[in-house]
Amino acid sequence: MIFRFPSSSSRDQGNASILLMTGLTLALVALSVLFVRIGNANDMRSNAQTAADAAALAGAQAIRDASAEIMADSGFLHFAMVSEGMVETRASQYAERNGAVLQDVRLSSGLGTAVRVEVTGPGCQRSLEEGGEREWGDTECQGNEEEDDIPTIGSNAAAVARVIMPDCEPVWNQVLNRFVSYCNGIPIFQASTAYPFFEVELVDEEEPYAYSALANLGSHVMPGSPMGNCTAPDPYNVTGQVTAQMCATHNVIVSNFDFPHGVGCFRHGPPEHGIGQACDYMISNYTTPTQEQLAYGDQVALSIMHSAAGLGIKYIIWRQRIWNHENLEPPTQSVDQWRLMEDRGSVTQNHYDHIHVSVVR
Repeated sequence: MIFRFPSSSSRDQGNASILLMTGLTLALVALSVLFVRIGNANDMRSNAQTAADAAALAGAQAIRDASAEIMADSGFLHFAMVSEGMVETRASQYAERNGAVLQDVRLSSGLGTAVRVEVTGPGCQRSLEEGGEREWGDTECQGNEEEDDIPTIGSNAAAVARVIMPDCEPVWNQVLNRFVSYCNGIPIFQASTAYPFFEVELVDEEEPYAYSALANLGSHVMPGSPMGNCTAPDPYNVTGQVTAQMCATHNVIVSNFDFPHGVGCFRHGPPEHGIGQACDYMISNYTTPTQEQLAYGDQVALSIMHSAAGLGIKYIIWRQRIWNHENLEPPTQSVDQWRLMEDRGSVTQNHYDHIHVSVVR
């Protein structure tokens, strides 16, 4: 009988195959661990984005809810009468419901009708170290990372949502002696009736500028500086004498309210009119206003007051009363609660036919 033994070359091929299979197995294990880490990271990012979307939508809904209540109560759709604190509270609640923490929130656009939020997501993953002291599969955070100086990977996300305001019209109601807002012919007496006329949606990017003290104007604006492309009226035919801030404030006001009796801004002499930091918004034509005109003026004045920070308001005078934002006087829902001024003897001097608006610069 003749025994045949494998040749040395066959043994070498077998060993090489075993080594190759072992190497492939180890590589597959390493890849699977890597994919686990990548998958965990993707899950964290996805969860964080979900939380950010929910927080942004909740913040925008807070604006919608408050605007609808104001519309039902006053008959007007005021701009920016929603506090940032109210929006932050609602956004924070929905971030927490999704396991995230709200880091930042701000109202955007000229009217404060968009919300941008940033959140830190619910995920936490330990980072790898160059020395290899920690296994690749050791990913879960255990709560002691900060104390033990263990680097971690978190998940942050941002989202922007906006409120599309309805096109509704305030109509004077003789029976109720106040304005009532009509949306598509439907009178709004309750906030819930107004909700369907608002739209809340996520958007890809933030509005052009944040609703914060008109910061986009810059610190270079000085009294009497040219008003550029501003459409603020100049009844005295003196051009270039309205400050950029007064111009921006004016444009927001007239985009939300109509003044058929006109608006006057710059005129020579003190105080703020002479340096381009004030405008007068006529409610009646230099005559004693009607009850309807008084109610309209009240809504204009209250809306400007509630938007004082964003509009850069210094003070407002209306119906022989003054409200001074610069002196940190709190907002009120009634012009009657503003400080009473002395009797100057006429409808115009007592500011019954117009609203005087002064800005801080």
